[in-house]
Order: sequence, then C-alpha cells, then structure tokens
Amino acid sequence: MKSFSMLLEEILRRRHDVGFSGQLLALVQHSLGLLGPHLTSYRLGSIGDVLVIPKDSAEARRELGCHSAAILPVFASEAVGAGAIHALLVEVLPFLPPTGSLLGIVFSHEELCRKTLELLRLLPPSLLGFQPCQPLDFQSEDIVDKLLLCGLLESEEPEGQRWGCDLEDEPHWKRRIWDSLGFDSDSGSEGAVVRKRCFKLSEPEAFPGFLPFLWRLLRPVLRTLGRAVAFLERPCWPQHETAYVEALLQFLAEEDSFDPPTMSLALSSLQTFKEMGVLEEERTPTGPLLHLAQPFHSSTRRKELEASILQFSQL
Repeated sequence: MKSFSMLLEEILRRRHDVGFSGQLLALVQHSLGLLGPHLTSYRLGSIGDVLVIPKDSAEARRELGCHSAAILPVFASEAVGAGAIHALLVEVLPFLPPTGSLLGIVFSHEELCRKTLELLRLLPPSLLGFQPCQPLDFQSEDIVDKLLLCGLLESEEPEGQRWGCDLEDEPHWKRRIWDSLGFDSDSGSEGAVVRKRCFKLSEPEAFPGFLPFLWRLLRPVLRTLGRAVAFLERPCWPQHETAYVEALLQFLAEEDSFDPPTMSLALSSLQTFKEMGVLEEERTPTGPLLHLAQPFHSSTRRKELEASILQFSQL
C-alpha cells in the first residue's frame, strides 16, 4: 500500500484527476480488479501488506505497458530530467569507486541542460504532453527546476569537493551530440547566458525509488527508438510509409522484450526520424514515400545514432 500511496500523492500534487475522489483504498481495489488477471499477489503477514508482482507473459506485459503509458504525461518533465541524469551517470560511473553511492554525485547546470536538450530532440512533444511551440532551451531549464522541486536534485556549491561532471570555462550549451551527427542546430540557443550552478543527486524522502521509476517510464519509448535505428538497415529504400510502419512493428515483435511494440511508439519513432532528417519524405499520388538520408546508409552513423539514444536508458 505504501507504493500506491506515494504514487497517488505525486499524481495529485501535479493536479491530475485519478477518480474515486482520490480515495486510496478504492483506487487500489479498482486497479487490482482491472489488472488482476495479469498480476500475482502475495500476502506479507509479517508486515500486514501485500506484494504485487506482474505475471511473466507477453499478454501481461502488453496490458501493463498500455496502462503505464498513460502515466508518462503526468511525470513527463521529471522523466526527461531523469533520462538526462541517467546519461550523465553513464559518463561518470567508470570513474567512481565500485562501492560508491550514486547519491551525492554532483552535476553542473550546463551538463544537465545539454543532456536534457539532447533527449528532448528525440521525443515528440505530443508524446509527452508538451506544447510544441515552447523553445527547447526554455523547456530544459524548466525541467531542471522541476527536478529540484521534486527532490531529485539539491543545489550545491561549485567550489566544494565532489564526484561528478566538472564545470568548464566553455559552456556545453551548443555542444550537442547532434552536431557530430550532422543535424541542424537550434538557433534559439545562440548567445544564451548560462549561470554556473551545480546540483547534487538526491532521493526524495517521500518517494524512495522515484528515480528508477522515472527511468522505467521512458524506457519503452527509448528502446523502441533504438530498435527502430537497427531496423533502418533492413528495408529496400525508398519505401512507402505504410509498408515501413508494418514492417517495423513486425521487426519489434520478433524480439523477446519486456516492452511490447505498439503502433503509437512506432509512429513516434517515425516522427522523430523525420524531424531529425534520418528519413526524408516524398509526397506521391500513392502516399508518402520514405527515403533513408544518405549519411545513414553508413552503419557507423547508424551505430552512433543508436548509442546516442541508448545512453538515456542503459546503464
């Protein structure tokens, strides 16, 4: 019940309606009744609680995945920020002691904003419930602020001794992985003034395990996008869009994964590839025709793109 209670509190704090007048017991009973065929429950007599575990079946994973996707827009900003933290941890973990705790690691404001921008460019705003007209650099600043508000980050003095990403004289604002991949840069960040600030990785007292929870929210999206990159070498180009989507879904279903493929995720990956210039669209009388952009005929460039995606979801 404690996990249900913490999640309910966080949802209500973000002003989202959950029904049942927000009554915890009624919500838990409804959820267990709705998902009961896909769950296994164990009564923990020693502490008077119940342990709920998903069944290990494709049907259970698909059903639970569909319901969990509805939570993503509620925690969208925090999930993107958590993904940025994940990518920074991937960079610093090789330099940490084997027994070192992740809590207390300090990151610079510039690095957090840079990674957040990289991730925002991968995710269609509609998927996250964001306003498409809002500049990405403003969104990244807002996301870092929300990480502070929810307790995942704490302000830290930059002069203190710490583990983490060192501050450098030259801002990282424009040094994005997309520059090395040849994508157009966002002129809106030109001349941006970035304050020298540091943040320490923390854990909210009211919601232990909040950071892994946020990582798992974005995992299906990022995994689908990474697998979609691997799929790019399969089709004969050019290819009609409808045939591409059908073949992509079949390709995703071939892998025994915790994240079952869905049409919405496949279409999101297609939209991302179009916006990034990985796929180029040609209008024809028989429907959109997709061309693989010339740079991505190279397996090296595709691997670079896949690595840039998976940094946000794989430790």
